[in-house]
Amino acid sequence: DRKPLRRQGRVRGEMVKARRGSWMLTRSVDGSPAVTHFFSEPLPSPGPAALHAFLLRPLTGQTHQLRVALKSLAAPILGDERYAHAPTARLSDRAYLHAAAIRLPRRDGCAPEP
Repeated sequence: DRKPLRRQGRVRGEMVKARRGSWMLTRSVDGSPAVTHFFSEPLPSPGPAALHAFLLRPLTGQTHQLRVALKSLAAPILGDERYAHAPTARLSDRAYLHAAAIRLPRRDGCAPEP
């Protein structure tokens, strides 16, 4: 595809249903907006396509939140057939989205330890 719009920052917006089961971000933040912090770093790539690694930190947990956030940055997940352009999605046999860590809230409602 192309270079992401920004190297780091925050994606914030209301998640609303779009066509064919997809979601999209709107600028409205009336309800409970989806919030994701991100950092990106370019990867060496042999071809003309510029690849970037993203570190994502979702502050909310909404359906397709990370996929929609990256699409809004013009950097869809490699292999994502729903949110990437068709030619880009076909470059891979699967979607490349991996969790490095998962923290769940404790049962007593306190924040998890780092």
